[in-house]
Amino acid sequence: MATNAPRRKRAGLSAAKEPRIGTDAPLSLGPLPHYTGYVLRRAQLALFEQFITVFKQLDLRPAQFSVLLLVDANPGRRQAEIAAALSIRQANLVGLIDGLDRRGLTRRKRLAADRRAYALTLTAKGAALLKKACALQAQFEERLESELGTSEHKRLIANLTKLHRVLTIPSPYVSKSAARSRLSSRPKTPVRARAQSLKNDSLASGPKPRRGQAGGLAKTGSSG
Repeated sequence: MATNAPRRKRAGLSAAKEPRIGTDAPLSLGPLPHYTGYVLRRAQLALFEQFITVFKQLDLRPAQFSVLLLVDANPGRRQAEIAAALSIRQANLVGLIDGLDRRGLTRRKRLAADRRAYALTLTAKGAALLKKACALQAQFEERLESELGTSEHKRLIANLTKLHRVLTIPSPYVSKSAARSRLSSRPKTPVRARAQSLKNDSLASGPKPRRGQAGGLAKTGSSG
């Protein structure tokens, strides 16, 4: 009898997981609704979908709106600084700024101190569009606050801010070697690729001789 019990249990588990073909029953999500990442992602998708619908009249996406806000609050700052503040890859930000430039919303100026870097400012057209966008955003945020309640809305913002702070602390689950591997696997920008190429060439050719050393080596070789 004791040996048959596990068999019946296993058979019961198998029967419970048999596919139910042709049923209209709701799909089971398993433990997913209890996972922070899943719930956050669902909320983000719903939020962005509504944001895009509201801002369609201004032809603005969430990332574009964020960039305009930061450039307005920090005129003349470098593209790299804006990208870092928004956690956007600089290569992706370049394409985003190109689109805003073509619409006459932003202006790039090459910095005298570093000719490779650009400072960003809003144009008058960009400032006017941002003013309209901020009015829409205020209405959008007010609706969220009315649905959640003022205290719950403030608590949500505080908890999400805290969650971001916690997640940006180095995780014990990710080793330093894995983090370095992930960083090294990122595609290099042309500037970084060129710098790496120069570094490799330098390593391949060996250390450069000091001033006057090359001539001394030549004389030694000829005399030998």
